[in-house]
Amino acid sequence: MTVRINPCWVPAMRDLEASVIAGVSAIQLPLCETPAQALAVAGAIGELEAERGLEPGAIGLIAMLESAGAVIRAPQIAAATPRLAALTLGVEDYAASMGAEASHALLRPAAQQVTQAARAADIASYAVAAGMSDFRDVEALRSAAQEARALGATGGYAVHPAQVAILNAVFAPTEAEIDWARRALAGAEAAAQDGRGVFVLDGRMIDLPLVKRARAILKTAAVSKGKHQS
Repeated sequence: MTVRINPCWVPAMRDLEASVIAGVSAIQLPLCETPAQALAVAGAIGELEAERGLEPGAIGLIAMLESAGAVIRAPQIAAATPRLAALTLGVEDYAASMGAEASHALLRPAAQQVTQAARAADIASYAVAAGMSDFRDVEALRSAAQEARALGATGGYAVHPAQVAILNAVFAPTEAEIDWARRALAGAEAAAQDGRGVFVLDGRMIDLPLVKRARAILKTAAVSKGKHQS
């Protein structure tokens, strides 16, 4: 379970008092503008974990970037604290800060910037270039989510239950991807036994970067399976 708190400072600290409890996996920090904000909230979470006997570092932090300035500072925010688990793009507030409509043309570059910053810091990206005001347009969301996944995003945010199934379906590995990943890892193991770092699978050269991708696919598939079973 994740909890969205109010923006900094006093309302956020009051919310943290109520939210840093067993069963919460992450805190969502809206309107995160600077690395200092993320670091301060992370520090407060750490103090409350210690005070309440919770496992240190168990509760992650998701920074919600919702302005032009925040998007520009995405790399610094992403690296602000080890507690940071993900970045996301607050599409409607971002569009307002740009003085424009939350169109795909406006949101796509920002979403890509946020995703690149997140992936450079080895954390998740939930940046999908889709406006949230027309939540019934699930096909627009599907298209934007597919593009986001192709650009490195690992998930997305929903504002309506109808959107959840779309995002789950898009970001979960397909059966074909899972099959390829299993065969790639088996091939890598066999190649290593022969002293080879490169091998061929389905007519394509497989080396370390693709082996890492195969591991990531199977890790994501295991997480998705666990969510569907819970």
